[in-house]
Amino acid sequence: MTNETRELRSEEWAEYIDGFALRCSGAPTCVALARSNGERAGNRGPREPGLRQLHTIDYDAERDVLEVAVGTGRPSRPTLRYFVSAPRAISVAESDYEQAILVDDASGVRTIVTCAARDAAAHTAPPAPASPPR
Repeated sequence: MTNETRELRSEEWAEYIDGFALRCSGAPTCVALARSNGERAGNRGPREPGLRQLHTIDYDAERDVLEVAVGTGRPSRPTLRYFVSAPRAISVAESDYEQAILVDDASGVRTIVTCAARDAAAHTAPPAPASPPR
């Protein structure tokens, strides 16, 4: 990920998030929660958040709610839905390999939605050269 994040103006939120949804739909996605001081939020213990497929991400300006839905892509498995009410700031960061939306809410919790770029495989390191013949 790039070291720079760019904060979006509130009037940009819906349009940027719609584009993110198009770029990342079905892509491996991680949703993580952190406090504004960098500590993890929630009671997940030492486990890292897992990757799931992004089903949808949407910002409803009328309700002032961001919704993120992720799942495994298998109908028999449940979809996880995250809701962020009254976001105070939304920042974005992008690289060749992944994109992230960082959403700060009024309670001091930051929701971080990171998805792998669809063409990340094209940016992976080439295979190691074969061993020289003996």
